[in-house]
Amino acid sequence: LPTHKCTKPNDLNEMPGCCCCGVPSKGAQPRKVRKHGFQTPFDPLQVLSWFLFVGFGFIFYFFIGTLYPLAVGIPLNAVHTILFLGTAFLDLYCTLKDPSDPNVNLNYQPTSVPQQGRHAIDRDTNFCWVCNVFVDKSSKHCGKCNKCVVQFDHHCKWLNSCVGGRTYRPFFVFLCTCAGLILYETIAAIASLFLLAFELVMPIALIPIIVEYIFVGLLVALLIPANYLILELWFFHVRLRYKRMTTYEYLLHKQHMQLENQLAARKAKPLKAKDTRVVPTTTPTQCELEMTAMPVAMDPAGPGTDHGHGHGHG
Repeated sequence: LPTHKCTKPNDLNEMPGCCCCGVPSKGAQPRKVRKHGFQTPFDPLQVLSWFLFVGFGFIFYFFIGTLYPLAVGIPLNAVHTILFLGTAFLDLYCTLKDPSDPNVNLNYQPTSVPQQGRHAIDRDTNFCWVCNVFVDKSSKHCGKCNKCVVQFDHHCKWLNSCVGGRTYRPFFVFLCTCAGLILYETIAAIASLFLLAFELVMPIALIPIIVEYIFVGLLVALLIPANYLILELWFFHVRLRYKRMTTYEYLLHKQHMQLENQLAARKAKPLKAKDTRVVPTTTPTQCELEMTAMPVAMDPAGPGTDHGHGHGHG
């Protein structure tokens, strides 16, 4: 790989196969590492979530919270505020928290061109040739963030960051508060439409009745699919916690089962005369599965989706 002759012997403290004398090789590119989710470039789903979150809150407070008398409006808005602020805080926490492996130096710059097609982490030694360090056996190198994440779960496009060991519990609580907020807004919006239809409540004088119908109806139309996505993601992670699996482990297991089914189908099907393909006779190893696994840069909105969710989402 190096374009010049190296005079220093290589050892375990250096990247295997790289130039260990510190002289950059020709073609080496600067390593860009995402330290948190607010680091550019932003993910389009992340930006979309900001607009939806603020927009839903604005419509709720201005068009739904003002419909009711104080005896109902104050507790209605108080519960919404608790859920709204809790979701916002957890979103910020999960976005800013760095879940990377504690051994990883985020400022490390490579001195050689990485081998194309090579898996980032050697599972025999748990050495990551991209981060140039030995990592925990539960770590996985995220291609989106370009760093190893301990107890890797998934890369969440909505947070623009990875979810791992140090951020999974806050992420799960974030899912709970977000699901509760969206469900609460949906119930309040649908109830408000019925009450408006029977003229049991009326908007304040500044808001025409037709404008009230348009905005509350728009909120319901957007919240119904949002409920489906967030509740499906929440149930998916509840299922993962019950099985004590990460999203990445679930996808590896799913792909492993698919490969086994394909191998069983090929063995059961007689080979044609012109079919010269060799049917594998052994089950793929974990390392082979990871070598062929699709990049887990997602927030899954459900099992097997690309999430993100994570994903996702998530």
